[in-house]
Amino acid sequence: MDLSKVVLPTFILDPRSLLDKLSDYYYHCDILASATQCESPFERMKGLVVWYLSGFYKKPKGVKKPYNPILGECFRCVWDHPGDSPSRTFYIAEQVSHHPPITAFHVSNRREGYSINGGILTRSKYKGNSIQAILDGTARLKLLSRGEEYHITFPHLICKGMLFGKLSMDLGGKVTIACPTTGYSAELNFSVWLTRTVNPLEGKIKLGNEVMATLQGSWDGEIFLTDSKTKETDLCWKPLPDQRLRRSTVALEKQEQFESEKLWNNVTLALGDCNQQDATRWKTELEDNQREAAKQRIAKHETWTPRLFVQDESGDWIYRHADNRPWDPLLDLYQYEKDFVIQTKLRQQRSVFAAVESPSSSTLDPNHISSNAIKMTTSPRHASQRRRRTPLTQRSNSDSSSGGDTKNRAVAATEGALTTTMSAGIDLILSRVQVIHSEQGQLIKDVRDLRQSLQLKSPLSVNSKIDAVTRKFEYLLWMAVGLGAVCFYLLVFQSGRVTSTL
Repeated sequence: MDLSKVVLPTFILDPRSLLDKLSDYYYHCDILASATQCESPFERMKGLVVWYLSGFYKKPKGVKKPYNPILGECFRCVWDHPGDSPSRTFYIAEQVSHHPPITAFHVSNRREGYSINGGILTRSKYKGNSIQAILDGTARLKLLSRGEEYHITFPHLICKGMLFGKLSMDLGGKVTIACPTTGYSAELNFSVWLTRTVNPLEGKIKLGNEVMATLQGSWDGEIFLTDSKTKETDLCWKPLPDQRLRRSTVALEKQEQFESEKLWNNVTLALGDCNQQDATRWKTELEDNQREAAKQRIAKHETWTPRLFVQDESGDWIYRHADNRPWDPLLDLYQYEKDFVIQTKLRQQRSVFAAVESPSSSTLDPNHISSNAIKMTTSPRHASQRRRRTPLTQRSNSDSSSGGDTKNRAVAATEGALTTTMSAGIDLILSRVQVIHSEQGQLIKDVRDLRQSLQLKSPLSVNSKIDAVTRKFEYLLWMAVGLGAVCFYLLVFQSGRVTSTL
């Protein structure tokens, strides 16, 4: 029996929306950030499993169900990462469909090197003494600097004791975390029988068909990992509520009308006051408004278009403003969110020479920087030193009247030429850095293709391709060093030589 269209009473409601509930996975996203820095694919998979399990221990007291989101409802929040290089993890969610109920979400932290995109179809089933909430869908976790994508599924939520026994909540089903690029995968089984452990969990981490490690414990308590090779068992996860990252949301008075907290505020306040009558009245009003809006769209032959997400050809829901570029410290300053759009603040490439007119594209080519322009460059400091070294006997009154004007014009001309040359040199370096940045993305793709072909080609062929990619990277690196040396030589040594000649 499908219960997705059944209106449930308010006394079993958890006073927050499902969009908010799904954000519980990211209260320990610092674990995810640490996993992205691991060099070994096995260590990265272990870190991702620990992060995934960290999202389950936070649960309401008793059996509670979050609000069913209204079509077009949105939710946003952010977690602050402490440390020497602080960053922020942003979460955006939207209810993109009501029948069937589908929630799309996006998570981004480019500085830490990850983004997550996914959609969840929520279904409920009645099974005698229990109700099962099924989360159908896949989250796609991308490690931006490594070119890896992990496919993650979700467990079932089970409410037991509906007819007899004690009311309790449990998780069931099997979860997979798989990376086609590295070949590693993790299987987590929440439906464990014949055990004395409360809320039991079993799992394994595999490379292909080989089991590399096993997991055992409670999904809301301690979990132990045993390495299959060394046979060593370590505590890999223990709930640490005091070490959760601080989450921030937009102030209620500044939220839009269809943001979760503001949309359900009256229901939440009534539940907080234990006023079930008012909570039911406000909840019914929201649901009636949604039905009326659906009737009006049908009468006008209109279809609902999500605001923040779009469905691609494969059926996945993609955040419209997703930026999955690897973090570039030379170009990127920080991430921020405004009006549900996650953006990156870029460095001003020419902040020092903001008043200087940008050179043409031909000026960016070092072959187009003429030697005449270099010989004309000088600086006020060098000009003043040259005047101090001039003997007093050579300074006549006639020179001061006619030659002084000539010197002033020459100094002004050389100052402008020096500024233009320096600006061109800096723009040249930045343009080459952007080229190298794009080449880096291609290299990441090449490495990913090589990893996928490890089981298909001979070691000799793979090694030759790896050598080719390595030589290409070394070429780009030396090109960047060479460009920097040329610009440094032009700006420092040539300016000094021009000064001495003048």
